[in-house]
Amino acid sequence: MMRHPETFGYGSGMHDGGTSSLEWAILGIVIAILVVVLLLLVDHCRQRRRHRRQGWSHHGASSDEPLAIVRSRYARGEMTRDEYLQSLGDLGAAPEGGETPPATEPEKKPRRRRERS
Repeated sequence: MMRHPETFGYGSGMHDGGTSSLEWAILGIVIAILVVVLLLLVDHCRQRRRHRRQGWSHHGASSDEPLAIVRSRYARGEMTRDEYLQSLGDLGAAPEGGETPPATEPEKKPRRRRERS
């Protein structure tokens, strides 16, 4: 006589007590998704830290950068005195030293001498 496994409390199927391959596949997919999310979070934190080290806030440029740009453009002669003062006023800053830069006199053309006849 042959004994049947179900008579001793075993299930009728071969894999009834273990984990199926579908469950292992789902577990693998969930782990892969968690790893990707973790990597994205780490990358985001690194970018924020790098921007802070470079002087950038989370929402844009630091407050001193526009003033430095205006002052360097004026020093290079890319803007006139009036444009410089207007830009400083728009940014809510006073010129360095609290004084306005000296007004430059317009270039005077040499006078031509009248020719005597």
